[in-house]
Amino acid sequence: MTSMPRAAQRPGYQILLATLLSINFGIVFFDRNALNFLMPFVQPELRLNNTQVGILAGALSFTWAAAAFLIGMVSDALGPARDCSSWQRWRSLPARSRPAWQPHF
Repeated sequence: MTSMPRAAQRPGYQILLATLLSINFGIVFFDRNALNFLMPFVQPELRLNNTQVGILAGALSFTWAAAAFLIGMVSDALGPARDCSSWQRWRSLPARSRPAWQPHF
């Protein structure tokens, strides 16, 4: 069994982590519901009725939940030390695939 670093044992650190996690959940909630908030503007242009709008919102929520479940399983399988580094390597692949002379924006 490994011991936690001293910084992680302080209550202030745990409160900070809980606060950041709560803010993250709030931002993700608004991102997930952006389709619902913008639907009054998009619905006439796409000629969708209310049933189709409900199906789209349900499909988005179901997909979000299924992805969270699958990513949780992958994270549990990889362990706490590897999931972050694996994600960082995956996200850095597009940057590595560019030629050195091409500007990175």
